[in-house]
Amino acid sequence: MALPTVTGEFGVVGTPDLRFSSEGKPGMKIRGVAKSRKRGVNGAWTDGESTFIDIIVFDVLATNLTEQNLGQGDSITVTGRLAMREWEQDGQKRTSYQITAESIGMSLRWKHYGSGAAMSVDQMKESLGAEQLEDAPF
Repeated sequence: MALPTVTGEFGVVGTPDLRFSSEGKPGMKIRGVAKSRKRGVNGAWTDGESTFIDIIVFDVLATNLTEQNLGQGDSITVTGRLAMREWEQDGQKRTSYQITAESIGMSLRWKHYGSGAAMSVDQMKESLGAEQLEDAPF
């Protein structure tokens, strides 16, 4: 039976762990958290339950994430195969979940990615060669 494909938004917890196989292929483990938020009777938002999950990334995707300086506090959207692992530690059964990522998108909501600092609107227009319009066409 094939593992289910899932998509979810996660916050990155800690520094992603980049390693290389004996053949030199990159792999990365990202600890992610999905948090639910609830609006109370008074209208204020409060944190609900948190689900922690390991996100496993291989090959060029791991390299690309490293180049984009993925780090703690970043928000990512992950699509991949969900799996459950079980093991015994100190006489207790343990369970964890992991996603083997097929695709990861980094959220631009709170952080600018790429080279250099965020550009102003004028700098962006200049770098793109955009014309100055008096009225926006939308």
